[in-house]
Amino acid sequence: MIERSCRICGCTEDHACETVYGACYWVEYDLCSACAEAAENRERDLIGYRVCEDGSYGPVSVKDDLDDLQQAVRADCIEIIGRRVGPEKRGYAIVCDEEGMLRGRDLTAVYTGIRAPALVGDLLILRMREDGDLDSLTEDDLGYIAQHIRTVNRCILELV
Repeated sequence: MIERSCRICGCTEDHACETVYGACYWVEYDLCSACAEAAENRERDLIGYRVCEDGSYGPVSVKDDLDDLQQAVRADCIEIIGRRVGPEKRGYAIVCDEEGMLRGRDLTAVYTGIRAPALVGDLLILRMREDGDLDSLTEDDLGYIAQHIRTVNRCILELV
Protein backbone atom coordinates (compact mmCIF):
# COMPACT_ATOMS: atom_id res chain seq x y z
CA MET A 1 0.00 0.00 0.00
CA ILE A 2 1.34 3.47 -0.96
CA GLU A 3 1.33 5.99 1.86
CA ARG A 4 -0.49 9.27 1.22
CA SER A 5 1.97 12.20 1.10
CA CYS A 6 1.98 15.91 0.31
CA ARG A 7 3.17 16.71 -3.22
CA ILE A 8 5.13 19.75 -1.97
CA CYS A 9 6.74 18.89 1.39
CA GLY A 10 6.29 15.11 1.50
CA CYS A 11 4.59 15.00 4.91
CA THR A 12 2.40 11.98 5.69
CA GLU A 13 -0.32 10.97 8.16
CA ASP A 14 2.37 9.71 10.55
CA HIS A 15 4.79 12.62 10.00
CA ALA A 16 2.70 15.79 9.71
CA CYS A 17 4.02 19.36 9.44
CA GLU A 18 3.89 21.36 12.65
CA THR A 19 2.23 24.75 12.31
CA VAL A 20 1.35 27.43 14.83
CA TYR A 21 -2.14 25.86 14.89
CA GLY A 22 -0.89 22.30 15.43
CA ALA A 23 -0.39 19.46 12.95
CA CYS A 24 -1.29 20.02 9.31
CA TYR A 25 -4.27 18.29 7.69
CA TRP A 26 -5.28 17.31 4.17
CA VAL A 27 -6.89 19.97 1.97
CA GLU A 28 -6.53 17.84 -1.17
CA TYR A 29 -5.58 14.19 -1.57
CA ASP A 30 -1.91 15.13 -2.04
CA LEU A 31 -1.70 18.62 -0.48
CA CYS A 32 -1.37 19.46 3.22
CA SER A 33 -2.84 22.57 4.85
CA ALA A 34 0.59 24.07 5.66
CA CYS A 35 1.72 23.97 2.03
CA ALA A 36 -1.66 25.20 0.73
CA GLU A 37 -1.55 28.22 3.09
CA ALA A 38 2.06 29.01 2.18
CA ALA A 39 1.23 28.89 -1.54
CA GLU A 40 -1.81 31.15 -1.03
CA ASN A 41 0.21 33.73 0.91
CA ARG A 42 3.04 33.69 -1.64
CA GLU A 43 0.71 34.56 -4.49
CA ARG A 44 -1.40 37.16 -2.75
CA ASP A 45 -0.99 40.89 -3.32
CA LEU A 46 -2.02 43.27 -0.58
CA ILE A 47 -3.30 46.79 -1.11
CA GLY A 48 -2.03 49.05 1.64
CA TYR A 49 -1.43 52.69 2.38
CA ARG A 50 2.24 53.69 2.64
CA VAL A 51 3.38 56.74 4.61
CA CYS A 52 7.01 57.64 3.95
CA GLU A 53 9.40 59.61 6.11
CA ASP A 54 9.98 62.04 3.20
CA GLY A 55 6.35 63.19 3.61
CA SER A 56 4.85 61.30 0.67
CA TYR A 57 1.94 58.91 1.14
CA GLY A 58 -0.67 56.96 -0.80
CA PRO A 59 -1.96 53.51 -1.83
CA VAL A 60 0.56 50.80 -2.71
CA SER A 61 0.49 47.12 -3.71
CA VAL A 62 2.85 44.66 -1.99
CA LYS A 63 3.21 40.89 -1.91
CA ASP A 64 2.14 39.17 1.29
CA ASP A 65 5.60 37.96 2.25
CA LEU A 66 8.32 39.07 4.64
CA ASP A 67 10.75 40.35 1.99
CA ASP A 68 8.17 42.61 0.34
CA LEU A 69 6.91 43.94 3.67
CA GLN A 70 10.50 44.75 4.67
CA GLN A 71 11.12 46.49 1.33
CA ALA A 72 7.86 48.46 1.61
CA VAL A 73 9.08 50.13 4.82
CA ARG A 74 12.81 49.97 3.95
CA ALA A 75 13.67 47.93 7.05
CA ASP A 76 15.56 44.75 7.87
CA CYS A 77 13.51 44.09 10.99
CA ILE A 78 9.80 44.93 11.00
CA GLU A 79 7.16 45.17 13.68
CA ILE A 80 3.40 45.03 13.17
CA ILE A 81 1.42 47.13 15.62
CA GLY A 82 -2.27 47.86 15.95
CA ARG A 83 -3.63 51.42 15.97
CA ARG A 84 -7.09 52.97 15.82
CA VAL A 85 -7.55 55.80 13.33
CA GLY A 86 -10.08 58.60 12.98
CA PRO A 87 -13.31 59.42 14.81
CA GLU A 88 -14.74 55.94 14.12
CA LYS A 89 -11.64 54.44 15.76
CA ARG A 90 -11.14 51.93 12.95
CA GLY A 91 -8.44 49.39 13.77
CA TYR A 92 -5.53 48.86 11.38
CA ALA A 93 -2.24 46.99 11.36
CA ILE A 94 0.81 49.19 10.81
CA VAL A 95 4.03 47.64 9.52
CA CYS A 96 7.02 49.70 10.68
CA ASP A 97 10.79 49.60 11.14
CA GLU A 98 11.35 47.97 14.52
CA GLU A 99 14.86 49.45 14.74
CA GLY A 100 13.95 52.84 13.26
CA MET A 101 14.75 54.86 16.40
CA LEU A 102 18.14 53.16 16.73
CA ARG A 103 18.91 53.85 13.07
CA GLY A 104 17.98 57.54 13.41
CA ARG A 105 15.04 57.48 11.01
CA ASP A 106 12.79 60.54 10.79
CA LEU A 107 9.58 60.88 12.78
CA THR A 108 6.65 59.77 10.63
CA ALA A 109 3.54 59.48 12.78
CA VAL A 110 2.25 60.68 16.08
CA TYR A 111 -1.22 60.04 17.42
CA THR A 112 -3.32 62.76 18.93
CA GLY A 113 -5.49 62.00 21.90
CA ILE A 114 -3.76 58.78 23.03
CA ARG A 115 -0.53 57.89 24.73
CA ALA A 116 1.20 55.77 22.13
CA PRO A 117 4.78 55.83 20.93
CA ALA A 118 5.51 57.95 17.88
CA LEU A 119 6.52 55.96 14.80
CA VAL A 120 9.60 56.60 12.68
CA GLY A 121 10.57 55.62 9.15
CA ASP A 122 8.25 54.45 6.42
CA LEU A 123 4.93 52.88 7.47
CA LEU A 124 2.56 50.48 5.71
CA ILE A 125 -1.06 50.48 6.88
CA LEU A 126 -3.06 47.28 6.28
CA ARG A 127 -6.06 45.43 7.69
CA MET A 128 -5.65 42.59 10.16
CA ARG A 129 -7.91 39.56 9.75
CA GLU A 130 -9.42 37.81 12.76
CA ASP A 131 -6.93 34.96 12.33
CA GLY A 132 -4.05 37.45 12.66
CA ASP A 133 -3.04 37.49 8.99
CA LEU A 134 -2.61 40.76 7.13
CA ASP A 135 -5.24 41.73 4.58
CA SER A 136 -5.78 44.38 1.90
CA LEU A 137 -7.44 47.68 2.63
CA THR A 138 -10.81 48.20 0.98
CA GLU A 139 -11.59 51.25 -1.17
CA ASP A 140 -13.53 52.59 1.83
CA ASP A 141 -10.46 52.11 4.07
CA LEU A 142 -8.19 53.92 1.60
CA GLY A 143 -10.53 56.92 1.51
CA TYR A 144 -10.97 56.91 5.28
CA ILE A 145 -7.22 56.83 5.96
CA ALA A 146 -6.54 59.58 3.38
CA GLN A 147 -9.24 61.70 5.02
CA HIS A 148 -7.86 61.29 8.55
CA ILE A 149 -4.18 62.03 8.14
CA ARG A 150 -2.60 65.39 7.69
CA THR A 151 0.95 66.57 7.13
CA VAL A 152 2.66 68.84 9.64
CA ASN A 153 6.32 69.59 8.97
CA ARG A 154 6.72 66.36 6.97
CA CYS A 155 5.31 64.38 9.93
CA ILE A 156 2.04 62.56 9.42
CA LEU A 157 -0.45 63.09 12.21
CA GLU A 158 -3.08 60.38 12.41
CA LEU A 159 -6.09 61.78 14.20
CA VAL A 160 -7.39 59.28 16.71
